[in-house]
Amino acid sequence: MNIIFLDIDGVMNSEKYYRSVNMKLHNWARFDPESVRLLKLLLDEFDAKLIITSSWRFGAAEMLNRELNRYTLKKYLHR
Repeated sequence: MNIIFLDIDGVMNSEKYYRSVNMKLHNWARFDPESVRLLKLLLDEFDAKLIITSSWRFGAAEMLNRELNRYTLKKYLHR
């Protein structure tokens, strides 16, 4: 089984992405859609599973869960 250990900050988002987003919107996406697209390509190409290594697991678990759902990434989580 192939595993991708995924951090969030600087990988799934970036300062450049944050500058391009209207943060005044209530439910703006925290993950850069282009980063998600590339991650999904890797996951599908290598039949890989995700393990989240980010501190988001603790301090921002609700937001992490929301973003994983938003981009249908939960199906890739290693269980």
